[in-house]
Amino acid sequence: MFNLSTSFIFLAVFFLSVNLFSQDTFQKSDSTNLKNEPASLPNLHPYLKNLSEDEKLKALEYLRHLGGKLDDEILLIFKKLDPPAQEKFLLHLENLQPEKPQPTTVEWDFQEIDFGKIEEGRILLDTLNVKNTGKFPYQISHFQSSCDCTVAEKPEFPVMPGETGRVQIEFNSWGKIGVFKIGIVIHDNSDPNLRSIIYIKGIVTPRRP
Repeated sequence: MFNLSTSFIFLAVFFLSVNLFSQDTFQKSDSTNLKNEPASLPNLHPYLKNLSEDEKLKALEYLRHLGGKLDDEILLIFKKLDPPAQEKFLLHLENLQPEKPQPTTVEWDFQEIDFGKIEEGRILLDTLNVKNTGKFPYQISHFQSSCDCTVAEKPEFPVMPGETGRVQIEFNSWGKIGVFKIGIVIHDNSDPNLRSIIYIKGIVTPRRP
């Protein structure tokens, strides 16, 4: 049987062997990785600074053609974001996965646009602001109008909690002489009805000869 001194020596030799084996394995692994990497990476900044956004997108497409992975791009950009931006991105990812986004509450700055008197043929634009007061990203799926004279444009990206997005409304007055009031149904994930309704109204007067 081992006495206390013998046990101590045995343990010391065991841990020393494990440590040497780990260092040797790490060095081999590290040297293998270095062999797989180029000796020096070129500085891309001088090339990129003179490119337009479209040209950069084309360059990115070619990188993917050469074997670049979309997951790697996402991870690389994600790591460079600050923590609040990372949280927003994770919320956005969660919102992309379900068939139906989680409902959230919103507040519109106003839900009716009064264009007043308009001469026939004019095309008017106005913008509505919608604030996400809930806990999940707010997104619009599509618009539905009672008249083909209106066009609505939704925010490019989901509106994150606490942020405000813009909805642009366009009205074409051609052929709409008289009093009008048009409802635009915004199909979204707003609580409780999963839709919002915006009205535009006014009076279209005949064009002057």
